[in-house]
This record gives sequence, structure tokens and C-alpha cells, in this order.
Amino acid sequence: MRSSVVLFLLPALCCAALSSCSSCAQGDGGKADKEVHYSRHFTTPSAPSMMSGEDALNYVAGHYWDELLSRDGKVSGDTSSVYGIPVREVESAMADYINLLKNISLDKACGCVEAFSSALSHRTDTAASHCLSRQFERYVFDPNSPLRDEDLNAPYARFKSTDPSVGSEKQAVYSSDASLCMLNRRGTPATDFNFSYKDGRRGHLYGVEAPYTLVFFSNPGCHACKQIIDVLSAEGPVADMVSGGTLAVINIYIDEDLGEWYKYMPIYPSSWHNVYDPDYVIRGEETYNIRAIPSLYLLDANKVVLLKDAPENVLYSALEQIIQTL
Repeated sequence: MRSSVVLFLLPALCCAALSSCSSCAQGDGGKADKEVHYSRHFTTPSAPSMMSGEDALNYVAGHYWDELLSRDGKVSGDTSSVYGIPVREVESAMADYINLLKNISLDKACGCVEAFSSALSHRTDTAASHCLSRQFERYVFDPNSPLRDEDLNAPYARFKSTDPSVGSEKQAVYSSDASLCMLNRRGTPATDFNFSYKDGRRGHLYGVEAPYTLVFFSNPGCHACKQIIDVLSAEGPVADMVSGGTLAVINIYIDEDLGEWYKYMPIYPSSWHNVYDPDYVIRGEETYNIRAIPSLYLLDANKVVLLKDAPENVLYSALEQIIQTL
């Protein structure tokens, strides 16, 4: 039976972790909210009273933008708002939307993203549409976003790749992004890869047997990587999972400076599979879309992807959930 991990992610406060929503404003439009009178506030839809649980979440996700995007598109010239709603409030709503999509099935979430993308493409008020597009892209595709999710970006990028309004050059970029985002999709078997240990022994992903496998793409000297190493190797339940064989950690280096990698070896826990890609296939052939280091993938016993390029806090939360079931 496949293992599953249910994610309850960061609230809208994660807005602060990204660049300010002033990127949607121009000139003086991004001045403090107190200088502008806003006629409206964002309203999150409510599911019908007879719905509950997953059905209610699916309904809210599917109708999340209906009220906002039903506006007549009249442009006021106030670039600090979207249809009279403060841009910051809309961005907070966008963060909540991404969080909501992560808590319904991936297929349902991707359908919602496709509908959202289509709705944006039919707007004649391009300033508001571009603002919402930039917010969505920044949350789901920025490598530094605490809500990044390539699986959600894939249907958006696929739709944009056929949108003539973005131009042929940008269409090609979106097409490439869509293809790369489909690599190792959640719920699918992870792509196998070969690796080498420091003593020359060879291995491969599917040769490592454990109920759970963490694939940790790291670099020597990477500060964020060191923080993850410290958390995962500290005495406690996660370290016990590793020592007990419940969790295998494949800590893999995919670049070329093996000298630095060897020097960093004492930092890596000896209970991990500390390896490198001897043929540079992962980086060169893009079998995994590693856009930034560190990158974390959590797999089940059958090497099915549970988490893909997961932010650290999401991984830690998932491991806590697994520990509670052991």
C-alpha cells in the first residue's frame, strides 16, 4: 500500500518571505494603504452548507477567484489595487490559494490552476491580469518561495506556452518550464539514477531499500545544506528513523568539484549514503529539475514521489507525521 503524506502548510504570513507585492505597482501607486481609499476587500468563497471535508475544499479552490475575476475590468489607474482591493490583500489571498491547492488532490489542484490561467487570459485589463500572474509565478516557481510547487506551475506554464499575448520567445520559455516541471511529479515513480561513493563503490536509487528515502541534493559549503544536515542528524526521532532503517538518506552531489566534496566529507553523517553523480547525468540531462541547492525529495518504499523539491519546513512536518504513524 502506498504511503501518503498530508500537508498543512504555511499561512498567508509567508508573503513576507518573498519580495513585496509592490512589484505589481508602478510609480507612486505602491504607497502606504492609508493614503488610498479602497472600495472593496477580498472575499474567500464559502462552500454550500451541505458540503464538507474534501468536497468543500474542492469547491472553494474551484471558485476561489470567481468574484474577483467577475469584475467588468474597468481600470481606475490606481496600481496599488486590483479591482479596488489592495494589492497586498490580493497577494495574501494568493498565498492562501496556493496553500489550499496543496491540500486537495493534485489532479483537482491542476484543474483549478488551468481554470485560473484561462480566466486570466480572457481579461482585457492586462495590468490586473499581469499582477495576478506575477504573484502566482512568484509563489509557485521562485526557488526561494516557501510555497514553491513545480507540480502546480506545470499546468500554468503549459497554458501560458500557448498564450499568444506573451509573445513567441516567452512562449518557448513557458513550454520548457512546463516540460521540466513534469519531471518526477508527485505520485509517480522517481527516475532512477546511478551514484558513486567516495571509495569507488557504485549504486543506484532503486538499489537503496527502505520504507522511506530522502534524496538530498546538496553542495559542500552550502549554508542552507548545513542547516538541514544539523536538523536531520540531531539526536531524536528522525535520526532514529535513519539508524533503524526506516529512512534512508541519499545525500548526492551533482556538480564537478570533487575535491571540495571530499574535503566536506567529515561534515556528512556516516549513516547516510553520501554520494556523487559520476557521469553528471542528473545535471546534464535534466532527469531532475534541480534549479537551486538544496533540493529535497521524499519517496516511499516503492520510490514513488511524496514530496518534490520540498521546502525544509514542509519536509520536517512530513517526517513528523510519518513518525506519529510508526
